[in-house]
Amino acid sequence: MRVGYCFTQLAMLAALAPCSGQVAARDLSFEDRVKAQEATERVYYSHQVGVTRPFEEAVPRSLLEQKVRTYLKQSVALERFWNTPVTAAMLRAELERMARETRMPDRLREIVAALGNDSFLVQESLARQVLVDRLARNFFAYDAAIHAGPGREAATLRQDLLHGAVDPFAPHPDRTVETLVRSAGVEGTGDDMVPSEADSPPGAEIRRVLSPEEYARERRRLLARAGEVGDVLEEREAFVIPVLLEEREDELRVARFRLAKVEWEAWWPHVERRMGSLAVPAVAQEGGPMPARLDGGRAGSGDREGISASEEFVPGEAASGCVPDTWDNGSLDDFAEPGGRPIVWTGSLVIVWTDPFATRVLTPWRYDPATDTWSRASTAGAPQGMISFTAVWTGAEVIVWGRYYTAGGGRYDPIADAWRPMSTTNAPSGRWGHTAVWTGSQMIVWGGYDGLYTNTGGRYDPGTDTWTPTAGSPPEGMIFHTAVWTGKYMV
Repeated sequence: MRVGYCFTQLAMLAALAPCSGQVAARDLSFEDRVKAQEATERVYYSHQVGVTRPFEEAVPRSLLEQKVRTYLKQSVALERFWNTPVTAAMLRAELERMARETRMPDRLREIVAALGNDSFLVQESLARQVLVDRLARNFFAYDAAIHAGPGREAATLRQDLLHGAVDPFAPHPDRTVETLVRSAGVEGTGDDMVPSEADSPPGAEIRRVLSPEEYARERRRLLARAGEVGDVLEEREAFVIPVLLEEREDELRVARFRLAKVEWEAWWPHVERRMGSLAVPAVAQEGGPMPARLDGGRAGSGDREGISASEEFVPGEAASGCVPDTWDNGSLDDFAEPGGRPIVWTGSLVIVWTDPFATRVLTPWRYDPATDTWSRASTAGAPQGMISFTAVWTGAEVIVWGRYYTAGGGRYDPIADAWRPMSTTNAPSGRWGHTAVWTGSQMIVWGGYDGLYTNTGGRYDPGTDTWTPTAGSPPEGMIFHTAVWTGKYMV
């Protein structure tokens, strides 16, 4: 699980912290940090797929300054709220982690080169930004004081369940029900072809097919008898109370009462505003060696900290010894369960949505293969109630669309980590199980289920924020079909 991985890292960093007695030989001004941010962003932008705007328009000076202020304030928050000041050892460990785990070593080396191959600057800009965001959000997620309110609500709800004030078999606003099915462990069997929970219509109970190992693990977490109320379980984003409703051969029917924790987007803006203007001193060691994988193996033998000769980076090779035309999931298995089909590649980032609690409230995540870093995407202003939605990449934004009862969607800028709304005037009816393709200038949505198996659709132009219905003589209505863009036609 990602939680265990993160706290293993926290323990390692905490152990390293007392070892850092070195003082940086130079400091960095705010302007120095903004210039370093610009150099890094230019590398990422140069690889972004389908760009149509110049860098200065897509990444304005104000956005660069905002990103620098954010990681400086997160650095202060770590010390102020969680007694964890950033140290030289922590920054060095983060740089070593990136060098060791990168899935795109050439891309990471390009960023390092843009920062002048200066280990001090790389640690203080790139490594600090990634590190403090991860640590601050991890500490926040399990801070008992911040989440005391939802914790008390969960405890009260459990008492109501125990004393019969709330019936676990009856509908409840905090309750979801899912059926867990133990698969036969044979790929391609009928049970394994059940659509994912994100593809299920609203109101339907969720059905998940698990491997025998996953099924056994879930069963151990539940109490022995049906109807018994489980303990309050603290997850990363919620307090969850499980109740085993029914057990049949190879099937468990489970109710989960979920009390959401305080969201980062609701907490951080208030904290950030109170911090005012900050002066955060640099702590990275001046003149320290660059990890061997980032200097192409040119460093002396004394500089290859933590990297064996067999692991030494060779230009042009894939990271972690990946052999061409083979599969290597690497660190990608260390992540919350996916919850829906939408996934896009921007050229620099993977954007994917997950639903670890099977609530159909999908959460957007970002993965940077250059630094091997997962991070939560902002949900401020994101569309709500999305079910079985689709996503396309335009070269500047991710456009998501698809809500069952009422049509809806949104536009996400991964550079700014920000959402903005999209028009629904003349949009196709709300639906699920549809497809969407990007033509280079428009998103075409078609098919799906809106009460009927529909053969209607629409064309969305993000330049004008307008919809136009699809015309012509379409085939019969379809659901869970596939679609591709040929350069001229949607097939």
